[in-house]
Amino acid sequence: MGCCSGRVDAAIKKDAKSKESNHEESESKPEEHDNKGDAHNPHSEEKKGKSDSHKEEKKEHKGEESKKGPEKKPDQAGGHAGSLIARGDKLLKRVGPAEFKFYTSLFDEENKDEDLIELRKFVPKYFEVEQIEGKDYLVLENLLTDYDHPNILDCKIGKVTWTPDHNERKTADQKKKAETTTTGSLGFRISGLVVKDEHGAVVESFAKEEGFYGISPENIHEFFKKIVGEDKKQVKKFIRQTGKIIDWFKKQRSKIFFTASVFYVFGKNGKSQTRFIDFAHVYDAHGKEDENVIQGLESVVEIWKRLL
Repeated sequence: MGCCSGRVDAAIKKDAKSKESNHEESESKPEEHDNKGDAHNPHSEEKKGKSDSHKEEKKEHKGEESKKGPEKKPDQAGGHAGSLIARGDKLLKRVGPAEFKFYTSLFDEENKDEDLIELRKFVPKYFEVEQIEGKDYLVLENLLTDYDHPNILDCKIGKVTWTPDHNERKTADQKKKAETTTTGSLGFRISGLVVKDEHGAVVESFAKEEGFYGISPENIHEFFKKIVGEDKKQVKKFIRQTGKIIDWFKKQRSKIFFTASVFYVFGKNGKSQTRFIDFAHVYDAHGKEDENVIQGLESVVEIWKRLL
């Protein structure tokens, strides 16, 4: 489900039953452990009593969680391993303070910035903050809800992926990635990909460094094709949807984004969507156009056009 792509991308309602019988699928539920404590320990009746009490607390807690839907690992299409929890039509995301601040301010009812209000329709919807084991998670819209075995493509946007806040080591690392991937040549790189067959089995998948070093400006369209096949109608739809995000960037002067992603989803039931995701590095634009993101998104559109 950004950089950050990581990033993604996510959990599918209609796959829930098939996941129970197919443990190799990336969306499958993690095993629920039956926390029996020391109930089977014959050496301590006192400990057994405490365990029984603990079990009752667990049952009560589990009952509360069941109202929110089962928790499971989402499809991995980006760099979010361990930071995402899929729960029905919601996605819980563990984020840093910058992304936390961005989401909460973007969806704040008191936010009167017209540009940012319009941005809401291009990003995952934000609901609330939830604490899990003392850590804050954003509760976001699950972009994979009601899709039939979706294919996912996550593109990290911008030639410049290092920020003023990055230290020398991080900056050097990002510059090296730009030189050795399509970030430098095209202004974006594929940072996540999940391809499934008609039965929901994952036939190809990579996230972050696992795969993008083998992608070049000459063959990158072949990876785009993996999620749409020969469906030119869907290609045109992705182009239109991406174009709307570009239009927003060309008129807004509120924010600039580093290491954000454009996230594509295409299900076997024909449903699809395009969203802008991952906001760990967002800064005030001070009236300037975000050329870095605009050029990257326009480059993505040009690659889609190769499939027409």
